[in-house]
Amino acid sequence: MTKSSTRPSSDRQEARSPEAVMIATAAPARRAVAEQPAGPQPDAALLKLAANRVVIEGVSPEIDGGRFRAKAAVGDCFTVEADIFGDGHDKIDAALLIRRADGEAWKEVPMALVDNDRWRGATIVEENARYLYTVIAWRDLFAAWRDEVTKKHAAGVPIAVELTEGRGLIERTLQESERASEADAGALVGLLADVDGAGEGAEPLTLLLSPDTAALMKRAGIRSNLTRFPRELGLHVDRKAGAFSAWYELMPRSTSDDPNRHGTFDDVIARLPYVRDLGF
Repeated sequence: MTKSSTRPSSDRQEARSPEAVMIATAAPARRAVAEQPAGPQPDAALLKLAANRVVIEGVSPEIDGGRFRAKAAVGDCFTVEADIFGDGHDKIDAALLIRRADGEAWKEVPMALVDNDRWRGATIVEENARYLYTVIAWRDLFAAWRDEVTKKHAAGVPIAVELTEGRGLIERTLQESERASEADAGALVGLLADVDGAGEGAEPLTLLLSPDTAALMKRAGIRSNLTRFPRELGLHVDRKAGAFSAWYELMPRSTSDDPNRHGTFDDVIARLPYVRDLGF
């Protein structure tokens, strides 16, 4: 009788310790993944998109894309036009900027809507010099609010919320506007006090919609989405005499007062006062 061996056969699974089981079943180490550059943040992208809500194009005069200067004479009324528009129904405002090419301070000239997104501004050029000019435009939030509230009030729509919004625009202007002069800032403070002290009824609306308030906010209001035409265009302002042509203005032989002879320089001398009066 053969005695069976108590030793486990080689093909039988050996017993494992708990530590061995843990090592065997542990998850493999993860590979290091290179960090990818973060994409643009939604807020930044929206802000960049929102900054381009006003469009300026079709500026006139603009000769060959600004390659050549426009021309005028001292004392002329120099007029600039442009197509300016934005998305939505917000009110737009615009201004012409002009300065001497050798200067630094821009003169701002209000522009007015002519028709169908066409705006126009004009200024008198008073010096024989070279100038630069361009156009800026922005969303006028207070003008848009004023227009909307005027229509709602005329239609009998409740406007309590809108009055709060209007007061908020004035308060924001007082806190954030960099264009408000000391006098305008004082006027804004007084306007807020008057609105707050008016209580309920028609008086707050009358204060907020008054022409004086509109003019104050036009001067000092925040220019939302301020946009500038990308080119500064040139203007050459000549002396007044530069607007005249003198070629063949006076022919000596044509100055005779006798149809039977040609004129002489003596005849020209007699006509010099006439030449002087022409403005040369």
